[in-house]
Formats: sequence, structure tokens, C-alpha cells
Amino acid sequence: MTINSPAGGELTIGQNFVAGNNATILGGSSTTKVVIGDNVTIGNGAVVSGTSLGSGSTVGDHAYVFDSTFPAGTKIPAAAIYENNKLVGFVAWQDEQTMDGQSAAEPHGSRKGVLTSSNYPV
Repeated sequence: MTINSPAGGELTIGQNFVAGNNATILGGSSTTKVVIGDNVTIGNGAVVSGTSLGSGSTVGDHAYVFDSTFPAGTKIPAAAIYENNKLVGFVAWQDEQTMDGQSAAEPHGSRKGVLTSSNYPV
């Protein structure tokens, strides 16, 4: 898990916060105050950037939320992409492949997320 506010914004995290493996929580700009409420859960590999989450909220695995404010009890689905409080798409998963096109996935199904123009405006 990574927690950082590289742009200098204030970042406050409430009690009973739970974050999964490889989750990333980033504060906002120096003029932004980001608050993660009490009893918030951030899933494995999820990224929360410049976003406030009300108490009791959940962010699903591999979701990406940025520049948003969500009320208490919000449930962000796995792999969802939210920008400015709007759902803009989902992370599409694919098996990693070598340069010759052969699958490089490990026995446990190593995958990586990619954004495509079909699910996110580029």
C-alpha cells in the first residue's frame, strides 16, 4: 500500500481504515483537502487520487477514482473508473504476453489492467 500527497494537499484518514495489497491513496493539490472517513475499505490494486470518501465506503479491487467526493456508504465496483464523480469506464484485463505473442502469464493468472479507447475517452 502507498499513501502519499506529492502535490502537498492535506490528506486525512479516519479510524479502522483497511487497504488491500498494492492499493494507492494520493492526496490532491496544495489547495485540496482529501478526507478518507472511518471504516473505509480500499481493495487490492485500487487507486484513490485526490478523492474524498465518506465513512463506511468501499472501493473495489483495481478501481481507479480521482478528483471526486463520495458520500458515506458509497460502494465503488471492482475495476470501475470514476472521474469527477462520474463513472467513465472500467479497467479491461488481459493476460501479459511476450514480444513473440506467447502468454507470459504465471500459473496463478498474472494480469495487468489497460485502459482502451472503447471504455475511456482518450
